[in-house]
Amino acid sequence: SSELKFNNVEVLLSFFPRLEHLQLINHEGYSDPLFFDGSRLENLIETKLPLLKKFDFWFSNYAQYNSDEITVETVIATFRTLFWLEDKHWIVKCDSEYKENLEVFYLYSIPNCRDDFDYSHQQIKIQCSALNTTDNNTIVTVNANQLSIDLNEMMIHTIQRKVRLILYFQVQLLLVRHIILRQNYR
Repeated sequence: SSELKFNNVEVLLSFFPRLEHLQLINHEGYSDPLFFDGSRLENLIETKLPLLKKFDFWFSNYAQYNSDEITVETVIATFRTLFWLEDKHWIVKCDSEYKENLEVFYLYSIPNCRDDFDYSHQQIKIQCSALNTTDNNTIVTVNANQLSIDLNEMMIHTIQRKVRLILYFQVQLLLVRHIILRQNYR
């Protein structure tokens, strides 16, 4: 399974109590729902990583469409504590999008820590988004050095949608060092 398991990460990190910078990125698959619980992460950091100064992360998970078990607001509410906002000054964002009867959730630190963005299969239409801070002017910067685009999808309306997505995430195009242009013959 390509699912990142919270308990496995917790055991591994217990061997590094002096860690100051942690980056957890689940590029493929889905993350354990426990990563979407700010209280659980807070407890992990306070008990296992007391010296942690910087925490970069990107997690994704899904729920059945129209399910009440998880919402952007219920997720982000667990990151609106003194620990996240005042002690650590870590800004967290949660987005949701719909893909075929599923609602996909993305939870990530700000600034965004991923260094690649794949627009080749991107159908993203973010439906809901929330920060753990009340400052809605916080910039969501993506410092990407790799950008992937599917040439089969290069129609005007698709290009416009992808440009809006790039602008939404404020991708720093000057930092892009690798471009992957894909075209599959059908």
